[in-house]
Amino acid sequence: MSDLDKRISGDWIDAKEKMGDTHALIEYMGITAADLKDLASRLRLAVEGGIVEYKHAALAPVFTVLESARFKSLSQDDILALEKPLAMLQFAILAQRLIALDALPWRRPEAAEAPDFSVGQMNMNAILADLKARLAQAPALRAHAAVKNIMAQVQIYNRETAKMNELKATIRPEMQTAFMANFNKTFATALASIRRNYETILREEEERRLATERKDRFSLRDLPLKDLAPFLLSQAREVARLRSSLAHARDEKWKMREILVGLYDRRQEVIALMDRETSEYGRLCVDTPKLAPGACAREAPLGFRDELIALCDRQSRGTET
Repeated sequence: MSDLDKRISGDWIDAKEKMGDTHALIEYMGITAADLKDLASRLRLAVEGGIVEYKHAALAPVFTVLESARFKSLSQDDILALEKPLAMLQFAILAQRLIALDALPWRRPEAAEAPDFSVGQMNMNAILADLKARLAQAPALRAHAAVKNIMAQVQIYNRETAKMNELKATIRPEMQTAFMANFNKTFATALASIRRNYETILREEEERRLATERKDRFSLRDLPLKDLAPFLLSQAREVARLRSSLAHARDEKWKMREILVGLYDRRQEVIALMDRETSEYGRLCVDTPKLAPGACAREAPLGFRDELIALCDRQSRGTET
């Protein structure tokens, strides 16, 4: 076994010992909070092809520099500049593998902005008219506690209105202000309760709508992602081989140009491995119930991108502290 092969094998063994834990990977690979923020920024730019687009974008400048090694000598600094992007690509793939294995927490869905139902200024007649229409469509709604509370408050409101009208003519003029103040307080309390309970009905209806929408929305978790893990491991190993080869060429200097040109000559194999990810999604998406396979295969790499962005954001905060 050549020294280069030993370097490649040894580095991969070391990486395999860390790949079950993102914290261990970050420490082992010397990744900083700034590196994670930069990775998140690059992932955000991959708006069409998601994680697959990012992988191609990360590899393209590496092979451009390696191509130049066919015509000129590269400095150690030139080679060193290629190693960090490859390290971040390797980390992204291994983190993607952990997501596929369900070994990382999923990102929290973005909280929807609380809707404003604008019931604060609605009068009682408008509320009752809408509630009547809802009850006509869903009679079972009559059993809802909020509906019962509204009806009870309406009875109070109507009873107090009748009492006020009956007594109003008997109240001396100097007592009218105090008399009306007491009734107005009762009316305000009843109307506030009616509005509050009506808003409860509206909010519960909105929550049901959102729950149905979330249920019908595509999610990575709908796919058998564990089947993707071996493929991602092969991608990570190929990127690790590139990193180790570059590091060996930089450290040893001997046969540097030969190593670099050899890496460039194998570029199509590496690119093909990244391209194959799209067909892997197509295979996983055959039986998805929510999207056609083609649409699913387009959404899956975007889903991985979003999960990795959330991971980078979490980990960068932890790395800073």
